[in-house]
Amino acid sequence: VAVDLGVHRVVHEWLQAAASETRSRHGRPMVSGSTVYWGKQSRRWTMKAYCKFCELEQHRPGAFYEELREYCEGQLRLELTLRSPELRERGTLDEAVVWEYYERLVIGVPKDKLTEMDSRVERTGLPQAVQHVVLLWLDGRDVRRVTARATFYKYRRLIMESLGVDISLPRNDELPQLERVGFDVEYLRSREVKDVPEGLQGLLFRVGGRSPRWGVSGGS
Repeated sequence: VAVDLGVHRVVHEWLQAAASETRSRHGRPMVSGSTVYWGKQSRRWTMKAYCKFCELEQHRPGAFYEELREYCEGQLRLELTLRSPELRERGTLDEAVVWEYYERLVIGVPKDKLTEMDSRVERTGLPQAVQHVVLLWLDGRDVRRVTARATFYKYRRLIMESLGVDISLPRNDELPQLERVGFDVEYLRSREVKDVPEGLQGLLFRVGGRSPRWGVSGGS
């Protein structure tokens, strides 16, 4: 599946964070270049994540490059490989199986939580004033007392859109959500790319033949 994170830089930030902050039952992920693998040596299943735009750059087409670049520049690609022992236990498969296995990943390798959060807030690209409010909230402050009412609700909306947390709630209630920011399955599924522009379908698929190296099987 492909997930639209909006900006090429954000895709790489996600991959870097996934390399250090996630693990599966196989242990920590392996990294090759900017591709992150979970269970790469497993006899049952492997999942990998990579930047779709970087793949396009590595296998640059002779035509329609700009159209394809615009389509995939902010896309994160998640691919799942199921091997024979795993397939024997399953029936019909569709793309939903990718999310099923994604949810098996464990998010949050133990580390200094608040230092990690500070860094994550900086990576959002939120205005400095909004970041300051988030950091006050992380420090346990009631930010409604230090922010004008209209400003508070404006900042609250921006922070919920970027981080998925509600600063009107106590920090300790929201930290588990913040620890998963960017990795939460519902967050990613809401950004799943499901429709390929009609003009690009012929470039991404070859009916009755093998797809190009950078093509998308399954339509996303």
